Amino acid sequence: MKRKRPEPASATRRSAGSVTTEALARAALQRAYKMTLPQLNIVHLDRLEASLFSGGRADRLSVVDDMRRAGISAADIVDFYIPEVARKLGAQWCVDERGFAEVTIGTAHLQSMLHDITIDWLDRGITNSKDMTALIIVREGQYHTLGAMVFAAQLRRLGMTVRLLLGARDEDVVTDVRYGDDTLIGISASEGESLSDIGDLVTKLRAAAPANPLIAVGGSILPSTEDVNVLIDADYVGNDPVETLKLCMTMKTERPKGARDTKLISSLVRGI
Repeated sequence: MKRKRPEPASATRRSAGSVTTEALARAALQRAYKMTLPQLNIVHLDRLEASLFSGGRADRLSVVDDMRRAGISAADIVDFYIPEVARKLGAQWCVDERGFAEVTIGTAHLQSMLHDITIDWLDRGITNSKDMTALIIVREGQYHTLGAMVFAAQLRRLGMTVRLLLGARDEDVVTDVRYGDDTLIGISASEGESLSDIGDLVTKLRAAAPANPLIAVGGSILPSTEDVNVLIDADYVGNDPVETLKLCMTMKTERPKGARDTKLISSLVRGI
């Protein structure tokens, strides 16, 4: 059983800056809505899907504007409507209702739509500092990047500064982390990826990171029939941005470099 390493005295003292950052982030989280699936409007959902294959960017944005006027928030479009349309496209491809090229084009248009909706979230800056930063990774050979982009947008909405590494080789990711100082390193993994390979990457990232980041794994690999975290040994496994940021805040202020206690982490997640 892993033991929690004793914390040095310095770890219990927080600078004024870190206290301010934590207070601002917690205030932002108090305002964040619950990640609860709303009743999706089928008419708007179908129009959103149809807009991917007819007209241009202006037509797609017109559909988004109509949804906003109908009382559907930008957050709900990003968190629920875009992922649901993406899921439908994938299901249609599986039963040969849409071809690979059509699904690829539709997904690219969803990514463009996501960018247009969330462009102002880049400078949201709820935490008012660069202390809360994230690196979201999609590994080489994995092409399902929309989920990682949605998660990055959600974190930006909560005030984190986020970088994306898409299609990156594991060795390049480790090099990036070695010279970085991120609060969160997130791996967006697809169904079918090797849990053993992801676990190896988690181990390398933990050894390379000069700071003490939260290492999280999410994506369509969840839920899995296997106990994912037993195999990959990440700090957090899940797809909820609010829970992720809460855990980042706690670990950033309470865990010194090198200390890790999986029992503590599990209890924190359960308490969120």
